[in-house]
Formats: sequence, C-alpha cells, structure tokens
Amino acid sequence: MQKRETSRSRVRAVPFLDVTTKDSLKYSMQINRGCVEIFDKIKKKQLGVVSVLGGEKSGKSLLANRLCKTMRGMEEERKGRGVAVMEQPVKLGDEEAVLVLETFGMHFQRDSKEIEEKVLALVLLLSSTLVFNCCASESLEHQLQALGRLLDLPNQMVVDGAENNEALLLKEMPRLIIVLRDFSGGQSKAEDTVRACLENRDAQGHRCRLLRRIGRYFPDYKVLAMVKPVGQTSRLQKIFNETWEDLRPEFREDMKALETLAFTGPKKVLGNCLDGTLFSHLVQQYLDCLNSNQPPNIKARFQ
Repeated sequence: MQKRETSRSRVRAVPFLDVTTKDSLKYSMQINRGCVEIFDKIKKKQLGVVSVLGGEKSGKSLLANRLCKTMRGMEEERKGRGVAVMEQPVKLGDEEAVLVLETFGMHFQRDSKEIEEKVLALVLLLSSTLVFNCCASESLEHQLQALGRLLDLPNQMVVDGAENNEALLLKEMPRLIIVLRDFSGGQSKAEDTVRACLENRDAQGHRCRLLRRIGRYFPDYKVLAMVKPVGQTSRLQKIFNETWEDLRPEFREDMKALETLAFTGPKKVLGNCLDGTLFSHLVQQYLDCLNSNQPPNIKARFQ
C-alpha cells in the first residue's frame, strides 16, 4: 500500500542568498552557507533549475512545494526578500536533478527596487524553467507588466560583449510557463486570455513595451490553467495543513501537467549542460559582478 502523505511531510527550504544592506545605496549578496551542502549533493549530476516567480500571496509556495512532492517547506522560509531553495533536489533518474527556487514576491518598491531587480535578474540567469504564477482574480496585465520590468536584459547582462547582444541573449533564456491560478475557464480560454493580454493593441507607451518584452524573449512560452486546490475559502487560507490526497482531483492533475512542462532537461549555458559544480561556480561569479554593479558577462563567467 502506498504511504499516505500528510501535512507534516515536508522538505525544508533554506535562503538561497544573504542580502546585506548597509544603507540605501550599498548592499551585497552572497550565497547562503546552507546552499553549499545542497550543491555538494548534485555536483556530478546534470542540473535543471525551476524558479517560481510572482506577486506576494499569490500561491507560489504551494507550487514550489508540490514540485518537490511535499505540502510544507517554502512557506516557512519567507523572511524578508530574496530567494529560497528546497534543500532536497528533485531526482530525475541517476544522472539528473532539479533545484526548485522561489522568490519572495515581486515588490519593486523604491527603497529596494535595484536590489530586487538584480535578485530577479540572477534568477533569470540561473533558471532552466521560469514558472510565473498569476492570480486570475487580479489584473493579468498588471502582473505581466511586473515580469516585463524584469526583462530589461541588455542593461542587466551580456553574453560576450558583442554588438548583437540581445540576439545572443535569446538563446540563453529559460523556458517560461505562465500559470493562471484559480482559473475555471479551461485551458483553451486561459491561453487566449494570456495571448490577448500580451498582444493588447490598446496598451500604449511603456505599458506596451513591457508586455512586448515577454513575447520577444519567450516566443515559445506556455500557458497552464490551474483550478483552486480546495473549494472552501476557510480551507484555502490554511492550505499547508491539507494533505495532497485531500486536494481537488482537478488541481492534482494540473500539478502533474506543470511537472511535465517544468522538468524538461538541464540548464544549458552557451549550449553546455550544467552540473552542480558548474552551477555553484556560476552563482558566485554572477554575484561578484552584481555586487560590483557590473552586468554579468555570461561567456566570460562560464569559461
């Protein structure tokens, strides 16, 4: 008999970065020491990196937890702003593993806008798959514009300093999955809704540029509609106390579809698959650049 999963079944999450702020203009980012042991577990495995992004209280943690086959973990590591990582990588056979990251919310407030943009740029550089979590009850355009702000890529990173930097960056982009949460209209309608928003002909000026960036950098983006995990609001507010088996069958099927879309191969940099050792090296190299206010040079840091 298969063991029933309880709300206490969990994988612990740890901070991915330590962000030290000296004043409004000076800060530094370092790899959290707890991540070193995680990297050691996967140093010889081909590595995928799935990152879950989105606004505050949008349900990101439930997705990140379930990608790791647990109901608890990420929601207990939401202290401040930054990125958390599940301490137990997802194993896909003997040769491949996946790290699951989650951002603590996309705020873009004035006092921390630069830090947040650099943290999110780092996540973009490191990920093989981005899962962008959208709430169907909130403005989809506003949420997608927040993602568009992240994609000021030519100013955030370079491939090798070449003039056609943007064209080269397109080859280094992760896969994008736009998840439309608590959406009851079905998959086809969800795809039409997102497409209509990204191609909004009424959007003008800056709004238009932010939305167009998504289609430009992620031309093969995928959309996934997901129903509410439970029916009652009272249960939804305490979702991490639920068991996997007690969630709606439709939601469990949606999660399986997300896993299929998200777990599709290792992270590649300049056509080379990453393992845990290379990943750890790249994280530190990118952080050194960001801490010195220099855009990471992907080719230089990979060599």
